Amino acid sequence: MPILKSLNSFRAKLIVGLIVPVIIIFGFDFYIFTQGRQLEALLRTAPITQDKILTLEKGMQNFSHVSFFFLSLVIIFNLGIVIALVVILTFSLRTILSGIKKIEEGDLSFRIVLNSQDEFGTIAQFLNTATAKVEVIQKSIEQKVEQRTEQLMQEQARFKASVDSLSLGFIMTDDQDKVVTFNPAVEKIRGPDNRELTIHQLAQEFRESLDLHQLLHKSRYEKKIININEASYKDKAVRLLIAPILIHAEKGVVGEEVIGSVVLLEDKTEEKQLEKMKLDFVAMAAHELRTPITAIKGYLFVFIRDYKTILNTEQTNILDKISIATTRLILLVENLLNVAMIEKGTLRIKPEVVDWTEYIRGIISEMSDKAKQKQLNLIFTVPKVNLPKVLVDKTRIGEALTNLLFNAVTYTPAKGRITVWAEIKGREVITHVVDTGIGIPKEALPKLFTKFFRVSGSLEVGIKGTGLGLYIAKSIVEAHRGRIWAESEVGKGSIFSFSLPTSG
Repeated sequence: MPILKSLNSFRAKLIVGLIVPVIIIFGFDFYIFTQGRQLEALLRTAPITQDKILTLEKGMQNFSHVSFFFLSLVIIFNLGIVIALVVILTFSLRTILSGIKKIEEGDLSFRIVLNSQDEFGTIAQFLNTATAKVEVIQKSIEQKVEQRTEQLMQEQARFKASVDSLSLGFIMTDDQDKVVTFNPAVEKIRGPDNRELTIHQLAQEFRESLDLHQLLHKSRYEKKIININEASYKDKAVRLLIAPILIHAEKGVVGEEVIGSVVLLEDKTEEKQLEKMKLDFVAMAAHELRTPITAIKGYLFVFIRDYKTILNTEQTNILDKISIATTRLILLVENLLNVAMIEKGTLRIKPEVVDWTEYIRGIISEMSDKAKQKQLNLIFTVPKVNLPKVLVDKTRIGEALTNLLFNAVTYTPAKGRITVWAEIKGREVITHVVDTGIGIPKEALPKLFTKFFRVSGSLEVGIKGTGLGLYIAKSIVEAHRGRIWAESEVGKGSIFSFSLPTSG
């Protein structure tokens, strides 16, 4: 029934406990009122007899007994109600609090058992339902965490396997330069060393070849990769690459956050030794070839001079081709010798004070015959102001300028023009070689001065070269503390320029 169901609530029980004593008190007041009216009516009737007095005394006694009964009933009922409500309240609260403590300790499988239909039963049921939902969510999260952890472990294992298989030494550090991990290649490069690998220890092992701490800080601060092509590490030559580890910054922070660094070490000792052996072989071979080739060139010159009159046209052409091929071979041998000296660091210059204007005029004079053979107009534009003297090795700088002029003559079509001029900028004299040749593609310009580089494609058709001339010219100019660069556009010619410091 609805009324009985409504009494299941604690609030209803509390209300009943308050209403019943009030009803009893009202009943007691009604009894007192009716009894009082009867006694009052009895006293108003005269005369007062002995029977009336006895009746009045008996009514007062009954009134006392009924008052005691009603008072006792109210006290007993109130005590019963209070005790019952306290017991219900205490038991329910203890049961709920005990369940909350279990849940707080992480036991989400615990359920509060409270067979009550009141508010406390509703709270217990709500907590059980919420705990069940949280348990389901927790199991789902644990499952996802377990799956993600397994994925991370697999990724970590793949990462470690990849890093361990590298022939390069791999070192990962945190943002405080503490080594997080490294691969076996690092131990191979370090050699027999039982000391713990730290960045401080690694920095000491580089000796004075570089400051590893400074490079790490610079890489992280500027967020860029630092590449050191060669550095001395113990008794080895190594290549060093330092890169910052970047992650996306948190919301509200612009840019990326640096959480550490990666250091890659490449042992180039064997490569350097092989390179040295190769250079030694090239130098030895070129040196051994230079004498017989020079002798062939000399004998050929004498033969052509003495027997040219008795040779027919075909024979003369053959000898001219042999002479040209011999000249090219001599140039190749000289270039190989120069490259070997440059690579070994044995290229020496003997500087002397030179009048640059007169020196250029002499080089132009030497190249004029070759330019005329191709019907080229080779011009030296004399500066309007006197150029300061420069401190150069006349032989070496002559090779550089001759290489530039030789390229201009080679790559400029017949009836073209080659202009040489110089200017003063600050404490430098800058010389320009300008041609109206076929030009150089923009993508080839950055590699133009590298060793053995030749422009590929239609521009190289019919033109043979070693790719060493510009490399040698660059090395010679830089040995004089100068700079060299090129500007070009396909079909519109090229400008090669180099600077030399003044002697003052």
